[in-house]
Amino acid sequence: MSNIEKANNDYCKDTMKLKTSIEVSFLELGKRLRVIRDERKFEPEWEAFDDYLMEMRITKGTASKLINIYERFVLEYKIPVPRLAAVGWSPLSEILPVVRTKKDAEHWIHVASENPLRELRDEIREKKTGVEQSKCEHKGGWITIRICKVCKLKEVTDGK
Repeated sequence: MSNIEKANNDYCKDTMKLKTSIEVSFLELGKRLRVIRDERKFEPEWEAFDDYLMEMRITKGTASKLINIYERFVLEYKIPVPRLAAVGWSPLSEILPVVRTKKDAEHWIHVASENPLRELRDEIREKKTGVEQSKCEHKGGWITIRICKVCKLKEVTDGK
């Protein structure tokens, strides 16, 4: 193998390692944010956890989801990290509201790993409403959400 071929091979293998580290980093981030919040490690440099999050440029909602994923799936249900990493943080955050037991977690992790996000959301909606999405005739009408382009104020109207 030439020096160029070896360099290319090393580069490709390093890229594979990077992908693996990214896949598990959201769980480590959730773990660290939990420790920082619970043990108040942000003090004295930041007055509040929210201030720390602001400097990190991470929303409180995202931090909460990452922490909840870590607490529920890793700490409570003891799901192996590689399995969770393979699913990804976004699908795991979507299934959080419907997971109440380890059995639920196993089921929904399987569903999340086998389906695109849109189909996963449909299945979650079916679970929450009891209505099969493909058979809904939308007879209840629609709710319209308008957002001001300038100030971003949201207005919800019932379009029955």
